[in-house]
Amino acid sequence: MNRRLLLLLGISFFGLVIPAFGQRPIISYIDKTTGSINEILTISGAGFSDDAEELAVYFGGAQAEIVFASPFLIEAKIPNNATWGPIQVVNLESGQSGISTQPFTLSFGGDDFDPTFINSAVNFRSFSAIYDLCTCDFNSDGKLDVASSHQVSINIDVLINQGTLENIDFERQPLEAGATTTNITCGDLNNDGKPDIVAGRNGEPELFVFLNETPEGSFDVSFAPRILLSTSGQTPRRPLIKDLNQDGQPEIILTNETNEIDIFQNLSSDGNFDIAETPSTLRTPIGPKAGLSIADFNQDGFPEIVVAGFVDDNIFIFNNISNPQSIRFAPVQVITVPGKFSNVMAIDLDEDDYIDLAVTEVGDGELLVLRNTGASEEDHEFESPLAINLSTFPWGISAADMNGDGQVDLSVATLDPNQRIHVLTNFSEEGTITLENDIIRANGLSRNLKQGDINGDGKPDLIVASLSTGNISILQNENCLVPDLAPSETITICEGLDFKISATESPGTIFRWALEGSTIQEDTLPSVQVDTEGEYTVTAISNGGLCANSSPGVVQLIKQGTIPAPPSITSPEPACIGEDVTLSATPIAGAQYVWTGPQGLQDTLDSPEITIEDFNAEVAGRYFVEVIFEGCQSGTVSAVTQVVNLPFIEIFNDRASPNLCDGDSILLQVTNYPGYDYQWYRNDQPLVTDRTRIFVRNEALFEAEIIDPLGCTFLTDPIGVQVFSPPIANFQLIDATCAGEEIRFRSSSTIDSDATTEYVWNFGNSEGGDGDSIDYVYPGRGDFIVSLFVNYEGVENCEDTRTRPLGVTSAPEIEFSNSTDTLGLCPGDSLTLTITNSFRTYRWSTGSDQVFTSISNPGTYSVIAENLLGCTDTISIQIDSLPLPTLTVTADPIAGIVRGDSALLTAEGGAFYLWEPDTSLSNDTTSSVWAFPQSSTEYILSAINEYGCFGSVNYFLEVFPTREDPLPAAFSPNGDGIDDTWTLVNNLAFSDCKLVILNRNGSTVYSTESGYENTWDGTYQNNPLPEGVYYYIFECPDTEPYTGSITIVR
Repeated sequence: MNRRLLLLLGISFFGLVIPAFGQRPIISYIDKTTGSINEILTISGAGFSDDAEELAVYFGGAQAEIVFASPFLIEAKIPNNATWGPIQVVNLESGQSGISTQPFTLSFGGDDFDPTFINSAVNFRSFSAIYDLCTCDFNSDGKLDVASSHQVSINIDVLINQGTLENIDFERQPLEAGATTTNITCGDLNNDGKPDIVAGRNGEPELFVFLNETPEGSFDVSFAPRILLSTSGQTPRRPLIKDLNQDGQPEIILTNETNEIDIFQNLSSDGNFDIAETPSTLRTPIGPKAGLSIADFNQDGFPEIVVAGFVDDNIFIFNNISNPQSIRFAPVQVITVPGKFSNVMAIDLDEDDYIDLAVTEVGDGELLVLRNTGASEEDHEFESPLAINLSTFPWGISAADMNGDGQVDLSVATLDPNQRIHVLTNFSEEGTITLENDIIRANGLSRNLKQGDINGDGKPDLIVASLSTGNISILQNENCLVPDLAPSETITICEGLDFKISATESPGTIFRWALEGSTIQEDTLPSVQVDTEGEYTVTAISNGGLCANSSPGVVQLIKQGTIPAPPSITSPEPACIGEDVTLSATPIAGAQYVWTGPQGLQDTLDSPEITIEDFNAEVAGRYFVEVIFEGCQSGTVSAVTQVVNLPFIEIFNDRASPNLCDGDSILLQVTNYPGYDYQWYRNDQPLVTDRTRIFVRNEALFEAEIIDPLGCTFLTDPIGVQVFSPPIANFQLIDATCAGEEIRFRSSSTIDSDATTEYVWNFGNSEGGDGDSIDYVYPGRGDFIVSLFVNYEGVENCEDTRTRPLGVTSAPEIEFSNSTDTLGLCPGDSLTLTITNSFRTYRWSTGSDQVFTSISNPGTYSVIAENLLGCTDTISIQIDSLPLPTLTVTADPIAGIVRGDSALLTAEGGAFYLWEPDTSLSNDTTSSVWAFPQSSTEYILSAINEYGCFGSVNYFLEVFPTREDPLPAAFSPNGDGIDDTWTLVNNLAFSDCKLVILNRNGSTVYSTESGYENTWDGTYQNNPLPEGVYYYIFECPDTEPYTGSITIVR
């Protein structure tokens, strides 16, 4: 029963201090977490009643029949319409409830899941656009009813189950909500034994609560007018009803379209329902959150909250560290999982007692399953997600044992256009999660679904809310029963003993009993009277004969003898935990006693007594005994043993931790349960007080003990109170410092070395830091008040603050000049950088300590200048590398000019130009100039580019003679390489002229049609002409012919 004490800083805390509680129901142990209908489930705990009429036991949304009740133990029949979830016990007299730490799963003794044995949907018309649904027995008639929420109707539709085993049927009874609704849930909120309804308003920050006022025995349901609660965000989603702090009053928890989780604390007392009008909130780093689940991860009775985001990655877990006086949660733990999640379910799938996570991921259409490794109770660790492909837009998740094998399975609704839902049959083993995926055809797009037995056959059906058709669809589960027999081993009885063999109960199933292969009984009875020797078997027939599974045989032996009378046995008084309990039957000389009981006890003793050592909740319950005398056994009798399960108590205080400052005091307290005595201990010594609270001023170890009227005790975990000497904050500062320079703040405070000290600095400019020493750079000058706040971690009202003034000055900003116009260097140049304002010292990166420095290479140069106060300023100057101009000169015409003509010279690549020589030029400083030299000339172009860099280039302009220039009068074509052709220096001047050369007889020896290329070598028809005089004629257009003589000299 001990629960660890968590002392955490930064916890979420809210709630009211309630001075006393009636004895609320406490469930310490349930003897089974799975079972079939009408099996007896034993609940051990406290706060129950001898009168079963004062109690209600819920298996999820179904109320169970109580067959035995006492203050410490309840026996209840498992109802056919039990739904997956914790067992809840409601004390109708005290108006309080308690829940089991583990969920219960209804099973029916099946094996493999066959999707073809899920019948086609039976549809019941509801209001259109069904958003969500919940299942509870609203009129307490033993049948599971349905309530649905709607996005377009202002009513909640309540479908009252009026069906039978053979016929599924509902009667609609609308509940006026006054507005459209989203998610819905049902459960006993006010602990009156009737399930209530909670629904979120669509598009608004409002929550509706409808308390169930249905009279006992009435078929028609009735609800009180709605209670309107304001939520922290619009469109409340996934409301759940769960007691978070073990005060016996269930809270309402929900998400919304923000990053906040709302908790409406239940403040009811003395049977008067009261719920907080304003929620307390938990926050995740980002929102909104679409998925919400609540489960007791560490089985301490205080369930954790799990949420999953719709637009952001990750799953978030809030560890519950509440107590009955307050609701507290540790800081959120982020489980890193990428995806967009529509829902989350916390559920143990591999039966290793650690809560796993299943989330529907709408982005990729998957179910992600995260197995809990159990590595830590506070920081939960999970394996990488197991991804199971589903249809598009998976949404709601529900849990039930669909194949009856005792393992809880999952079902997922989808908004897939193909109208699919998925059943994931669980074949997991401890440490490994295995789910087999089957597709079931739905009736329309289904956002949410639930599972529960609608027709009373003990098999969970699928109950689907159709968004598109407005139908509530029931898909009946007719998977097959595989019967087990009890007893399952060979038995020997004496003739005449009234003895039966029983099979797994299953309404609607035909049991064909056979003896040695011959049918002896065939009806719906799951048992047969045994009065003949032989092997008995049973075949379970259902689903129109499609199911016909037989059990292993059980051998029954009959012998002669006298049947002894059943012994008498007396139930002992309730025992304290840890005591030894002895059961005694009527002594019969020579007889043996066969004892059976909880935890599989089966023992045959010669003594009529059996002792259960170290008695506790797990071995409390009903014990059976039968006598064997001379080989014959008697009938069986039983007695109930009960353990005194004391209400859980834990020392808590009104602060974050139990530590205090010298001279201060702290209030330690435990929950006040009327009818119990309390004893406090300090350092193992009893204190003279029986109060539930004490004020503590001194350092010591404290414990509290609760004592029930029977004398049983429960001792809390110890809580240590430490007392620390108050801190005295102090630190030293220089009078002034320079802006931009690092200053170290160091604490010289007087502290208690046993405490964990926290230092918080404020630099006087809205910035600060923590630590006993810290470095800081003030960005600018000014007068500041520096403060140091010193306190001890987890110790309230133990703190001190010291302030000191600090002046911060700064050097003027460095100003500089440059000996050139640009911060760049042309190749081969240099420049000088000079600081133009006054400082005391200079440190150039060039090594210069003067006010100036010379630069001859490009690069980054810096200078640190210090003024008379010792403050410095630093600048960096980037000197770039500047390119030389790339110069080009073009001429038009490009080949040159004839003397007397002009050419246009054009320069590119510079910004400023100078042409030399400047004679025979139209201009010497423009990019384009006209040149008219009389002879060939080489021009020099000098230029400066846009960066100020100098370059030059030469250009030669050739000048050719005119036609009036004299032509050669002779040449010597003798092959010596000198004057071998008649060569004209001005032949280009005759380029448009026709040339004819004649001998002295007037015969043509050489001619051209246009121009002359200086090619005549004094031959005619490749034969050398004789020496002598020849005559030339140039016939040019628009001018007189040019004539003259030529002498060939060889």
